[in-house]
Amino acid sequence: MSSHIKNPLALYIGLRYSGAFGNNRFASFVSVMSMIGVCLGVAALIVVASVMNGLEDNMKNRVLSVVPHAVVSGEHGLTEPDEQIVGRIKKIPYVTAVAPVVDVNAIIQSSKKLGAVNILAVNPSEYPENDLLASSLDNGQFNALARTPYGIILGARLAQELDLVPGEKVRIMFPLGARYSITGRIPAQRLFTYIGSFYLGSEADGSVGLINLEDGQKVMRLGKKFSGYRVWLEDPFMIERFISDYGSQNVVDWRREKGPLFQAIAMEKKMMSLMLFLIVFVAVFNILSSLIMTVIDKTREIAIMRTMGLKSRTVMQIFMIEGLWCGFIGTVLGTLLGLPCALYLNQILHFLGVANMFLFGQPLPVLIEPLQIAIIILSSIALTTAATIYPAYKAARILPAEALRYE
Repeated sequence: MSSHIKNPLALYIGLRYSGAFGNNRFASFVSVMSMIGVCLGVAALIVVASVMNGLEDNMKNRVLSVVPHAVVSGEHGLTEPDEQIVGRIKKIPYVTAVAPVVDVNAIIQSSKKLGAVNILAVNPSEYPENDLLASSLDNGQFNALARTPYGIILGARLAQELDLVPGEKVRIMFPLGARYSITGRIPAQRLFTYIGSFYLGSEADGSVGLINLEDGQKVMRLGKKFSGYRVWLEDPFMIERFISDYGSQNVVDWRREKGPLFQAIAMEKKMMSLMLFLIVFVAVFNILSSLIMTVIDKTREIAIMRTMGLKSRTVMQIFMIEGLWCGFIGTVLGTLLGLPCALYLNQILHFLGVANMFLFGQPLPVLIEPLQIAIIILSSIALTTAATIYPAYKAARILPAEALRYE
C-alpha cells in the first residue's frame, strides 16, 4: 500500500466508523449522542459566559460611574491645587480625565423628611462629558450647577424619598467644616436649591448629590482645598497599573469600597464557567467511552486490516478521526446554537414567558467576547483530541495473531 493513500484511507474509515456515512446504526446513534452532548455543553457555556460578562460590565459601568476610579490626594488629607500632580496624571496614556472633587457624607433635610447623602462637589467645566453620571443629565441641567448659587442635583430615588420638586429648598449639614461653640460641635450647613435629578439604575440614585465645587468649598470653609484629584481611567480594572505608573502612596481607588463586590462577581463567574465546562467534559468522556466500545467491536476488522499491511499509525489515525469528527461537529453546532441564543436571549425569555424570573423583569445584559468564544471552541476541540488518544493507542496496539486466533 503506497504511503500517499494512507491518510485518505484513515479519513474514510474513521468517518465510516463514526457513522458519518455507512449503515452502522449503532455507531451513528453513539456519534449523534456524543455530538449532542458536546453541542449543548458548548452552547450553555457560551450563553452563561456572555451573561456573566454582561453583568460584570453592567456593574462596572453603573456602580463605578459614581465611585471614583482613583483619587490622588495630598500628603495631609486635603489637597491644594497643584499643576505638577495634574501634569503627572495626564501623562499616563490610559487616563481619560482628571478633576478636583470634594467627596463628603452629609445630612439632607427637606420640608418633610430627613436623610443621608453622599455629596460630590465638582466643577462642571472640568467634569468629563463621557462620564455616565454627567451624560445622564442634559447640558443645561448639569451646567446649572455653576449658574445657580448653591444648587444641588440628587439621585432620582433620593429626590423621590424626600418628596422634592425642582426649585424647592433643602438643608445640607456637613460634618466637614464644623465649628465648636459653647453648646458643642455645630456642623456647617446651608440651604441649597434642588435643580433636578439623575437616574443611573444603581445605588447612586438613592444616595448621591452633586453640588458646585466653589459652593462646597465655601460652606465647608475649605478655601481652595479639596478632597483630591479624581481620576477617570479607560478601564477601572487598570487601577493596579495606574498606581504603579503614578508611583505615589496617596492614591485611594474604587477597590476600597467596591472591591469585595467585584471579587464576588469574579468568583461566581469562574465557578459558573467551571460547572458548565464539566458538561463539556462529560460529553467528551462519552466520546471516550464510545471509542473504547468501537475498538472492542472492531477488533476483528482491525486485525484483518493490519494483516493486509495497514500500519499501527494509520489505525491510530482512524480512531482519532472518529472521535474528532464527533467533537468538531458538536463544537460547531454548539457555537452556532449558543451565539444566537446569547444575542437574542431576552427575546427568547420573553417568548417563553419567563422574563420576569430574571432581574425583576429587567433585560439581562449580554456581552459576547470573541476571545472568550475562541477559547471555549479551542478548549472543546482540545479535550476531544485528548479523549481520542487512549482508545486510538489501544487500537493500534492490537496484535493480529492474537485477535484472529479463534476466528
